[in-house]
This record gives sequence, structure tokens and C-alpha cells, in this order.
Amino acid sequence: MPHISLCLIIVCSQTSVTPQGNTIRGVAPTPEEIAATVAIFRKGTTPSVSIPPTPPSPAPPIAPTTPRQTLTREALCDLVEGVVDKSLLRNLSGLSSQMETLGRLAVGIHLQPAIRGNRRVQELVDAADSVESIYSAAIYPSPAQQPVPTELEGTLRCYVHAAQSAQKVAEGRLLTEIGLRENAEGLLRSCHQEIAALRKSVENAQALTAHYKAVSDKFEANISHHTEVLARSENRVRAAEDTVADLNRQLKHAKSEFMAKIAANTTQVTNLSATLAISHIVDDSAEDKASRRCSELLERNRRLMTANRTLRSRVKLDQLDPDVLVLVTEGSFSIPRSTS
Repeated sequence: MPHISLCLIIVCSQTSVTPQGNTIRGVAPTPEEIAATVAIFRKGTTPSVSIPPTPPSPAPPIAPTTPRQTLTREALCDLVEGVVDKSLLRNLSGLSSQMETLGRLAVGIHLQPAIRGNRRVQELVDAADSVESIYSAAIYPSPAQQPVPTELEGTLRCYVHAAQSAQKVAEGRLLTEIGLRENAEGLLRSCHQEIAALRKSVENAQALTAHYKAVSDKFEANISHHTEVLARSENRVRAAEDTVADLNRQLKHAKSEFMAKIAANTTQVTNLSATLAISHIVDDSAEDKASRRCSELLERNRRLMTANRTLRSRVKLDQLDPDVLVLVTEGSFSIPRSTS
């Protein structure tokens, strides 16, 4: 897993490799460097690996026939980073055998003359059961030259494992929080859209309410105006009814007076007729008859004209008694002239 690569890079960066015959000598990290690394991991930050300068060493003797090669720290770090890929680190538990084979092959390719000629190194590489053991065998070929693991190194590895576990937990929590935040942002956008729609609906409702209120005010004004007009009309109707009742009373009184006058005129006409009959009997000459006849016609004409004026001024023909109208028209009795 990722802690293997980190430990290998730290070990490789703090180790100087120099050829010593057919063996490779390693230099263990100092306690101050390990303590500084532990303090960095306790703080929760990523350690920055510093490569100490390689102490000068005497030039090795050169064999006349066999050429020798040197494995540098950069080459070994590149080898580790190339073999232990990030995608393979996630499935390292299921690919351990393939990783060991690749490690052995990489060590054999990069350290051909120096390692292949050393049977001890080859046996250690073949007997290694993990990737760390393969590189430990390549860097520390002799058990006597391998440094004893110190307490600080074990503590450092524990801190590395704990930091990696905490990192995984934090990554999981971070992914969960990111998902929750995305869900919350989506819900917030939906809420903002709903709030905007509700605000628009409220604005439309307020505008509609204002319109209805204006229409209602107009209707109330019209109702007040119509109520006032209705009250005036009722007053006018009551005044007209009072006027009609007064006119009906006056008409009834005038009709009774008119009927009384007609009855009195009838009595007078009867008396005059009797008087004329007596006078005809007394004076029966032709001139007297013609004179009386002319007088009667003139009187009749005068009565008819008087009756006509009276009828036109005070009497409605449709309300007049037909019998009385016939008598007045034929001149059976006279109607007195109206004083008005």
C-alpha cells in the first residue's frame, strides 16, 4: 500500500550506496533526522525528505577484467516510483507476487555486473518474501551490514501507518462531506428557484389584489351613487303620489259640484219650458213665434258655447256621465258660466 512506497523513498533518500568490492555498504539515518521526521508526522504535515550529502570515500580498486556499476539514490527512487504505481498500490494485497517478481527483475536489470556476480546478493534477493525485503537485500546484501531497526524507526512507521489510515478516513469523510455539500447546494438552488417562483406569485397576487380593490372601489362608488339616485326617485314618487291623491280629491269635489249644478239647471229648464208653454198659449202669433224661436236658438247657442268652454277647461269627456253630456248637448238644460 502507499506507506510502503513512502518508507522506501525515505530509506533510499537517506542511504548512500557505494561499491565495496562485490558488496554494497549502507549508512543508517541519524536519530536527529528520525526525530525530526516523527515530529513532522505528529503535526499532520507531509514530510519533506532531505538527502544528506554523501561523505567522500576512497576510490575503489578497479578490476582489470570485470566492469562495475554504481546504483545512485535517484535511480533507485525512480525505480521504486516506476514499479510501485499509484494504481497498483490500491490493489497491492492481491498483486504481491507480481510486485516481487517485478522488483527482482528491476534489481537485476539496474545492478547487472555488481549484483549478478555476487551470489550472496542473488540468494538474498531470491529469498526475499516482500518488496521491502527485495530492496533491503539489494541495499544491504550482508546481514552483518544491515542496520538494526531502532525504536524511533518503529515509531515512525507506526506514525506513518496511523497517518495513512487517518488520511483514508479523512478522504472518506471529505468525499462524504463533498457529496453532502453538493446535495445541499442542489437543494439550495432548488430552494432559491422555489423562493423566486413564490415571490413572483406573491407579486402577481398583490397586483391582482390591487386591481380587484380598485374595481371594488369603483363598484362601491357606483352603488352609493345609485342609492342616492334611488332615494331621490323614491322622494319624487312619493311627491307625485301625494299630488295625484290631491288631484283626485279635487276632481271628485268638482264632479260633485258639477252634478249639483246640472241638477239645478235641469229644474230651471223644466220651469222655463213650462213658462214658455204658457206664453205660447197666451201669444200665438207668427211674429211672436219667430221671435221666440230666434231667442231660443240664440240661447241654445250661448249655452252650447258655454258648455263647450266648460268641458274644455275643467271636464274630461271620458269621465263625464254620457246622459248628462247628451242633455247638455241637446240643450235640455242650461249650464252656468264658469266664474274662473
